[in-house]
Amino acid sequence: MTAEQESQVQSSPIDVVIRAFVESVLAECDGSPNLAYVRLGIGRTTLYRWLKRWKKEDRIAKREAKRETDATGGMLP
Repeated sequence: MTAEQESQVQSSPIDVVIRAFVESVLAECDGSPNLAYVRLGIGRTTLYRWLKRWKKEDRIAKREAKRETDATGGMLP
């Protein structure tokens, strides 16, 4: 899958809710994934896979936002 195809993949509403919940639990655990996966009741590998995917999605979204800003010369459309 190319970066362009990945940027077109939309998160489903349940993905947004899961991410918000996981991030709140991580915050409660002072950012410790080792505590968070236990508290969440999921496997460590699952948590790390989600974190890796979200980091990649964030990088793609940031790149797309920069591309849009560059295309408009910094002006809002």
